[in-house]
Amino acid sequence: MKFSIIPTAALPEYEGPLRVGSVVIEMSVPKELQWKLPNIEHELKTVKLRMFYPIFPTEDLRSRKDEFWLPFNEGIPHIAKGFKWWVIRACAAQFSKTSLPVYEGTVFQDNQNTKLPVLLFSHGLLGSRNLYSSLCGNISSYGIVVLALEHRDQTAIISTVRDPSHPDDKGYLVQYREIKDFYSKETIELQKDRLSFREREIQLAVKMIRTINEYGVPSLDTAYSCSGNPDTCRQLFESLKGRLNTSKGELLLSGHSFGAATAAFIANSLARSLDCNNLHHEEYKCVLLYDIWMLPVLQMNIQKIKYPTMMIVSYEFRHWADNYDALENWLLDRKSESKVDEETSSDKFEIIPTKKPSHVFVLDGTVHANQSDLPILLPSMIFKLLKGKVKADPYEALMINARSSVQFLRENGVQLQGQNDPDCLKSEVIPGWVKII
Repeated sequence: MKFSIIPTAALPEYEGPLRVGSVVIEMSVPKELQWKLPNIEHELKTVKLRMFYPIFPTEDLRSRKDEFWLPFNEGIPHIAKGFKWWVIRACAAQFSKTSLPVYEGTVFQDNQNTKLPVLLFSHGLLGSRNLYSSLCGNISSYGIVVLALEHRDQTAIISTVRDPSHPDDKGYLVQYREIKDFYSKETIELQKDRLSFREREIQLAVKMIRTINEYGVPSLDTAYSCSGNPDTCRQLFESLKGRLNTSKGELLLSGHSFGAATAAFIANSLARSLDCNNLHHEEYKCVLLYDIWMLPVLQMNIQKIKYPTMMIVSYEFRHWADNYDALENWLLDRKSESKVDEETSSDKFEIIPTKKPSHVFVLDGTVHANQSDLPILLPSMIFKLLKGKVKADPYEALMINARSSVQFLRENGVQLQGQNDPDCLKSEVIPGWVKII
């Protein structure tokens, strides 16, 4: 790996056969669905996400430079303190004009008028709607609409809330809330509320994408705002009308770290969908989990996912013994032997067995951040200062994650573009890519 001290100002093009467009949507939450939980500082008043959508790869596509990567142009996160975060702040000036490699064009439709699959993505601690843009964009470039949530449960690095129903208000910032003791009773209650808050946001996102599919607008009864030109956004939503596969049991769910734990939580939820009488967990067809953080899974007594699941574990997390042992116990239908705290370690952790296919892969030389944009954007020397002991090539590692995820979805009946690539799901065909469970 070459070493650099200058941040990369550009994100690489998405490698799938299609080009990708993107827009940030913030939608007001109807009063009857607004939520306030005891351990979350802010009420859920809006839902915010970045939507990636596939477009025809024509020669006359116009590249967009107005969908910026940096998630905190409005301010600096409170957590940005100390030497390591000073480095991030110094890099922020370089990233201020970094934009996503997205285009303005016509939404893709194949010759059979196949409806586009929809995937919802949940970020981890200190994440944002943009942090996983390369992973989400690459998946979208195979013909998937991806909704990357920005959670307001105080797990995002920073998030600006601007209620579109009050356009004259300046809005406010939701800052990241640090946890000092992950094993305390207070933390367990906080994590429970965070997972519930995140689920409500994802339920609202599902309601929104179904409204787009049925009516050609994100909402019929509340205001919404979008990045980019308002007329272009209206045309986009109208073009998606009737084009999305949002039927029960057809949505796709994904997340990284705490976001992966969020997906596992939703997969076992008994909550109802907001726009129909389905149980929320019945909405999904497949799950993609990247470096799942098992502590919340144990603390919430979350059961094993009962539909096809692809898990990709970084080399770093593979060698985090407590987390990997808990994952192995969870997947192999064994009682968990992990120690959580005095109250929860004695709880019996029953697993519901499943005959559905699942895969767990590890890629040698990768760290927890390899599924995000950071190893691509941050110079290698600075990344090492941040304890990111990455050895794998950041771009290639990300592409392996994206290709294998797409192939897994393809083999589970999701209709996608591009070539069938079964080697992605075989152990050691790709150097360092090993199926471990």
